Amino acid sequence: MKDAAAYWARGGKDDGKAALDDFELWGLASDETAAWIGVEEGPAQFEVWRENWLIVEVFLAMNDQWIWTGGMESRRAGLNLCALPVVYEGLEIKRKQRPEIFQGLKVMADAALEVMNR
Repeated sequence: MKDAAAYWARGGKDDGKAALDDFELWGLASDETAAWIGVEEGPAQFEVWRENWLIVEVFLAMNDQWIWTGGMESRRAGLNLCALPVVYEGLEIKRKQRPEIFQGLKVMADAALEVMNR
């Protein structure tokens, strides 16, 4: 889930870390290989495990609910969780699923914030 949130926060772009790790296994220095790694053209895709899909759906439905800090260096501070009940109802998520989804949503929001607020 953290990787999915970071991928979303980067605008659907791969950060190239997996490829750099693979190159290092072959003994190639990352400074030599960094130029070889670019963003692939075509539709952005990211695999999400079935058991995490509802969490990702809720996270994506909350994409316009970011709370911003004020001032000259405004940045995202977290999600407006007051909107969460409306999202749950809109996606027809059962009450018994909500605690697990809430925990996953917090993980995804923290991972996205880490990327967006660099």
